[in-house]
Amino acid sequence: MKKISVLILTLFFIGISILFGNDKIFDWPLDINNGYSSSFQEYRTGHFHGGIDIRTFQKSGYPVYSVMDGYIYKIRYVRRGCGKGVFIRHNNGMKSLYFHLEKFTENIENTVLNIQKIKRKKYIGNYFPKKPIYIKKGQLIGYSGETGSGFPHLHLEIRDKDEARINPFKLIKFPEKDKNFPVLKRIMLRSVNNTLINGKVGEFTFNFKKTKKGEFSIQKEIFINGEVEILLNSFDITDTGRHAAPSKVEMFLNGRKIYFLEFTKFEYNDNNQLGFVYDMLFSSSSSYFFNLFNQKGFLLSGDSKNTKSIHELLKSDKNELIINVYDNFNNKSSGKFIINNYSLPQIGIDSEFKVTKFFSGSATKILLKIFGGKKRMLYGKEYSIQSIKKDDFIMFPDYLKRKFTYVEFIFLKNNVVIGKNSFSFNNNSFDLMKDIKIDKFINREYIVIKVINDFIGTNNITLEVKQGKQKIIIPPLISSEGVYFGFKPLGYNNEVKLNFSLFNNKKLSSIIQRRINLIKVSDGYSQKFKFDEFSIYFGERAVREDKTLIVEKVSFPSSFPVSSSQFRVYPHTFPFLDSVYFKFKKKLDNPRQVGIFKYSLKRKNWKYVSTSFNGENNTYKTRSITTGIFSLMRDIFPPVIRIVKPKKLSRNNLFKFKIFITDKGKGVNYLSIVCKLNGEKISSEYDPDRKTLDIENLSIKIKTGWNSIFVALKDKAGNFESKSFRFKLEKSY
Repeated sequence: MKKISVLILTLFFIGISILFGNDKIFDWPLDINNGYSSSFQEYRTGHFHGGIDIRTFQKSGYPVYSVMDGYIYKIRYVRRGCGKGVFIRHNNGMKSLYFHLEKFTENIENTVLNIQKIKRKKYIGNYFPKKPIYIKKGQLIGYSGETGSGFPHLHLEIRDKDEARINPFKLIKFPEKDKNFPVLKRIMLRSVNNTLINGKVGEFTFNFKKTKKGEFSIQKEIFINGEVEILLNSFDITDTGRHAAPSKVEMFLNGRKIYFLEFTKFEYNDNNQLGFVYDMLFSSSSSYFFNLFNQKGFLLSGDSKNTKSIHELLKSDKNELIINVYDNFNNKSSGKFIINNYSLPQIGIDSEFKVTKFFSGSATKILLKIFGGKKRMLYGKEYSIQSIKKDDFIMFPDYLKRKFTYVEFIFLKNNVVIGKNSFSFNNNSFDLMKDIKIDKFINREYIVIKVINDFIGTNNITLEVKQGKQKIIIPPLISSEGVYFGFKPLGYNNEVKLNFSLFNNKKLSSIIQRRINLIKVSDGYSQKFKFDEFSIYFGERAVREDKTLIVEKVSFPSSFPVSSSQFRVYPHTFPFLDSVYFKFKKKLDNPRQVGIFKYSLKRKNWKYVSTSFNGENNTYKTRSITTGIFSLMRDIFPPVIRIVKPKKLSRNNLFKFKIFITDKGKGVNYLSIVCKLNGEKISSEYDPDRKTLDIENLSIKIKTGWNSIFVALKDKAGNFESKSFRFKLEKSY
């Protein structure tokens, strides 16, 4: 029996278990318990979530207490990010961090006020007290709020002496146990090389069905004939109904553990490993796709080992896979499904319509379909594999032999298509064919070219691939979708020529040429790719194993004026582990308005991404950790200002008076905002989460009767907007 090595993808932390055992050493930091909204190491755009977000009934002002004895060694106040934050070092060397506070305690507030006066700015950044501010467990340090990013909540982090983030659930005394079980939604299988999944090449989802509490299963049959990647879509549900990331995932194949992931600890530099844990295209901050397969370069685990591929561990025919998902309170859900490992059926026929080869593989029956011109079906028959003998198999009716142009053999097992062969005859349309429609699929470094044509069979097409001085002839393969070809890059030249040769009754009918732009990215090499005005720079550690990308021009609708071609870098699930820069070089008027935009296939819209501009060489640059669709666009749309208020406004309902400011392009330039009340300039601050303008001391400065407010600002593209509003404040009784 082969020894199965287990892939342990665990975020390993020995110190906690040795020093503290199973004891929870930190107190709960609040008087209230409204549950939590985000858990440890959840997916965020570009990084892992470093702590937990504790809910505060969507309100600010709840007292926040130190979770253990220690001293405050750092105070932070920044506009975005953590807002107001307190950093405490404890006697055991660990640290606790409290973010988004509405205000500090009085003595800390006074200290911050003095620093603000010295620096002459509101947001002081980091401040390190000259003398430690000693704190006891349970002592007040501030009040919860929504400063920085997000809505009212308390972000709590625990770090060790080396600044590594530790899962707070392992150490904090939670008021009560979460009773909800994790949810398993679906798995996704992705072909590696030319593997067929239920007869097709690509990526395909299979939905779980809940059978009872904590148990899920997939009813649909799954057939594969090679290596696949398995992804799991799963999330936990908190007692308040929020989606959160689970804490542990494990997978068993026929009773043997082959995958293990536990969120216990990570270091700041581990954020570049985000794409190893989560699928970068499909994951969001509330729904998580976990990569349950081995990847070279995954370094989060202290004991990460390479293992054999899943396909090497599969036995013939049926294999049971069980995925267990745990939340941070050890509630466990299990998902079961069967993967059938099968042999690919094959059949061949010659120009005399005789069967030249036949291998049934794992199929139990075959469907024969014969078509005439315009793929009009002329004949069909079903065969049981048990009744077939090669010598007398497939007796074509003589009266059809001169009429049909296309023959399909569809192989089924348990009524699921697991293979297909197709052949074309007497097809004069190839002589007139000037182009050929193709589709592309890439995983790792393997490229699949799918031919989109109903009349092309495996007997009448070949592909020559030319890359630089290298060339190779690729034989056709067949899936239930049609003919396809698979190959790896022949070198590092970007331009690849695809020469499709079409044959009619063994005679060359036409040659159709297509070009694609490939990028082969290798570990240890910095690379630059250029395609017209678009270029990509890859750092030496952008990947840990060879990867292949395709770059092509595309066209998606946009409300923004487009200033360059649109470039698609595919596949979209591709994660980078080091600096990768996307650049456009183009001389344009008013470059402040111009930026790089990225297209969302989910939302079907363009969104600005942070762009730097170099005026010396007219280059626009952005950094991204994923591939995607990029273009230079011009933001010509000014911000939108609107006021929302009750019909009868009084001091009793003044909190309902809101000024909303939105911008669809590069975003609001909050430093440019000017606000006047009754002609007098007043202090105000823009909240980018709520999209509101908060006016300082409005209830004091507003007067009974008629008032006027004037708001003027620019967005980051320099577009200007201003608006005046008149409104009446009724007397309060």
